[in-house]
Amino acid sequence: MPCTDLRRSITALSALLVATAACEPGPTTPGTDHAQFVTAFVGLASTAGTSTDGETFTAPCPAGGQFVIEGTTTRQRDGEVSIVRWDKAIRYEGCSMTRNGVMARADGQMASAGEARFGEAVDQHAPLLFQLSTQTGSMTTVVNGTTRTCSYDLRHEFDAGSGSYRITGTACGRAIDMRAPATP
Repeated sequence: MPCTDLRRSITALSALLVATAACEPGPTTPGTDHAQFVTAFVGLASTAGTSTDGETFTAPCPAGGQFVIEGTTTRQRDGEVSIVRWDKAIRYEGCSMTRNGVMARADGQMASAGEARFGEAVDQHAPLLFQLSTQTGSMTTVVNGTTRTCSYDLRHEFDAGSGSYRITGTACGRAIDMRAPATP
């Protein structure tokens, strides 16, 4: 189903966003890496399984706080092609989680807008034909008492010819221009 593939694609893009922005200024340990926690927070909201369609969706975070998703998603068909357009904002409000005994909290807002096109489903898998989206906002994370704020202004583009995503823009003050393979 196209929605499942889009959710997988967005989750993969979100993880790539954070991986590219892994701008730790010094040595980290597995439990104190801000980038790992940002990946987890983005993934938490990306896999919430909701299509807000104009309604506000609020969910608790694993160790307290919440995240709120607002915006719209539209779906239409053009022959054998399914088109999905979205414009959403995810707000983290004291969203907390614990990993390996380390507590982390996130506050901030990330916005995502874009369009994806899927071909006719084969064996319940609709191939991604096109995707162009933007991801902007900022997130402040507190991990083991250390606070870090990063701003994001990224463009994600799926290249059907190479089967890869290209991500360009800035993350945590760094210029980003990278390609990564699309998830199956």
